[in-house]
Amino acid sequence: MISEEMSDAWFAAGKFEELAECFRLAAQKGRSPRAAFQFGRGLMLTGRVDEAEAWFRRAYVKRPLRARLKGGSARHPWTAVCLTMLGCFDGAALGEIVRRGAAAGLSPQNWFVLALLVAARVGTTDDALAIVRQFIPAAALPLRALSLVAASAPQGSPVSDALVEFVIARPFDQQQVMLLDLLRKPYLSEDVATLGRLLKIADRFQGSKIRDELIQLGKMFEALPSFRSIPIIGEDLAAVMRVKAMRRLSAALGLDPADSLDEFPLAARLIPVSVTAREEWKALMAAKSKS
Repeated sequence: MISEEMSDAWFAAGKFEELAECFRLAAQKGRSPRAAFQFGRGLMLTGRVDEAEAWFRRAYVKRPLRARLKGGSARHPWTAVCLTMLGCFDGAALGEIVRRGAAAGLSPQNWFVLALLVAARVGTTDDALAIVRQFIPAAALPLRALSLVAASAPQGSPVSDALVEFVIARPFDQQQVMLLDLLRKPYLSEDVATLGRLLKIADRFQGSKIRDELIQLGKMFEALPSFRSIPIIGEDLAAVMRVKAMRRLSAALGLDPADSLDEFPLAARLIPVSVTAREEWKALMAAKSKS
């Protein structure tokens, strides 16, 4: 049986799949309700909410007899945590869920799972974020957890603002490494919106060459709508600039650009450019140089 201390250490290391799989066998044998609870928690961390609910319910129904008596949760603290999780599925009010969690003394792992449940079943992403910000030290969130936060809301939302806090809370020597790690997944999935949100975090770093490069990349992604607005060739120009930005980012991440990028769009090289489009392009570049 893996202890809670070991489970929390795996959470801190971002080993979410391992947390789900290592409890699967024990849970499926049905001998340990605590293993069933831990398996449900691992399922939540890997996005399988409906499966997690079934295992949480199985674990709580099979909880030890002593845990059913008054004060019994002190001997089996996981039962109080499980009951808090089940409140999200049973329609409990958000305030009641948070009160139960605080009374149960949840660990960072359990608070994060509870926040995922709140976002999925009870409230909004902002409600879940409020739980994360209030009860989990920013430096205690693993990279995998930050990746889930990064993909959850548009630029300018409280989620994006909090993401900056979570990264900046790390020691200086870890900030850039963490941001580069966060950029890998959206780069490989070509999620330009998430890349733009993450690259803005570099504005808060101390001066360095990689910081300057990331800021320039952020400006390139930010300029894509301006290129698209150019008549006739705007979409193709934006595609070219996007590829350039992705290639530069691949170098910063140490990745092979061939993993996710095609060559420059053929249409961008062959399309005839009208005099009007050329003049509009010159005007746009002149305006950018002044700003």
